[in-house]
Amino acid sequence: MHERIIDLFEKFYPNYSGEDSLFESHVRDCLGDVSVVLDAGCGSGSMAGHDFRQKDRLVVGVDVGHDIKENPTLTQGVCGRLELLPFKDRSVDLILCRYVLEHIEEPWVTFGEFRRVLRDNGKIVVLTPNLWHYVTCISRIAPWWFHRWFNTSNGISEKDTFKTFYRANTRRRIARLAREAGLRVGRVEMIETSPNYLEFSRLCYRFGVGYERVVNRLPLLKWARVNMVATLVKSKI
Repeated sequence: MHERIIDLFEKFYPNYSGEDSLFESHVRDCLGDVSVVLDAGCGSGSMAGHDFRQKDRLVVGVDVGHDIKENPTLTQGVCGRLELLPFKDRSVDLILCRYVLEHIEEPWVTFGEFRRVLRDNGKIVVLTPNLWHYVTCISRIAPWWFHRWFNTSNGISEKDTFKTFYRANTRRRIARLAREAGLRVGRVEMIETSPNYLEFSRLCYRFGVGYERVVNRLPLLKWARVNMVATLVKSKI
């Protein structure tokens, strides 16, 4: 968080609970007797704070980057692509997918792989940006150099900046992809968060706070919230 807006954040969000808390709530609801968790697109773990390891629970991460070995939340890390997961059929109980779907060029292939490696009644929890939010709309039209510059300016290294496609980023598209892959949609929630993407300006940050207050308060505007958290289920055939 940039120091120029710390006082505003503390004023408007004294008991802040954002998208990570909602994501973790979905995950906790799915854990139960889960013994194998797959963190799909886990990266180095520097951008996430969750750790679901237990003595009787294996958390395996998969990503194309070799910095997966630096991830402290994994029992084991495996280099691989989500479009061709290096796991046996029906070998995973729960799949976590945090800020990954927007970067997948062919999500229908990935959803099919998710279903293949899931055991019957296994679940997937995803956290991803909403296609219709103003930040996502700007992101879609901004050139690649702008993405790298903006992230670097906000303390995110270039190696953690990836191209986006936004091909699985609405409730309708996720529902369609799930249905075509043989999954069903369970719990879905939309949330507007603290406007950290507007921290470069106190005035813009105040605008973002006002937007957050309106869209979170009115159910009819949930389609305009920045993030979507969804739980998908593989039903028995």
